[in-house]
Amino acid sequence: MLGRRIPPRQSKEKNPKSLHRCFALLTGTYVEQGTHERRYTELSSSIKEMLASMKEGFRRVDERFAAQDKRFEALQKQMDRTLFRPGTSLR
Repeated sequence: MLGRRIPPRQSKEKNPKSLHRCFALLTGTYVEQGTHERRYTELSSSIKEMLASMKEGFRRVDERFAAQDKRFEALQKQMDRTLFRPGTSLR
């Protein structure tokens, strides 16, 4: 019986190193997940701000074009009245 190997005793207690490793993995994953969530939230809020800014810019451009259209129409009406008056010749 001297050459026979005795198997290690099975303990009902958990290995403290194993528990520490499990805890470290879980907390590390949780911290990484929190970091990713924070970055995602920051990115999505930045995108929302950018979209709001772009919409505001487009709205102002539309207003400027509408004002230009009104001025052009007024100028066109004035030219029509002056050029095409009865008794007026284009020559």
